[in-house]
Amino acid sequence: MEPERIGTIIERLFEQDGLGERLTAGYIWKYWDSVLQEEITSLGRPVKYGRGRLEVEVDTPSAGHQLAFFNNEICEKLNEALGEDLIQTVHVKVGKKKLKGC
Repeated sequence: MEPERIGTIIERLFEQDGLGERLTAGYIWKYWDSVLQEEITSLGRPVKYGRGRLEVEVDTPSAGHQLAFFNNEICEKLNEALGEDLIQTVHVKVGKKKLKGC
């Protein structure tokens, strides 16, 4: 049996355990406030990421409608910060907005 490269092993672990998506979600949270305009970030917060879909929670339907106008900009700027096209779509969910550190 030939030894495996460590990079191959780590890549397989990321895929099997979903660790890669969890790390991506962490980076999305990190970049949300720093790469997007306050006009966008004040409307909602990212709450979930998986399989190219970013879920953003807003307080009101009107905030959801406003945020929908920024879908392309959200995908473009976050993907640019992440260094690859990971976010394919943004889904807006109306509910209580979750704030970091509260």
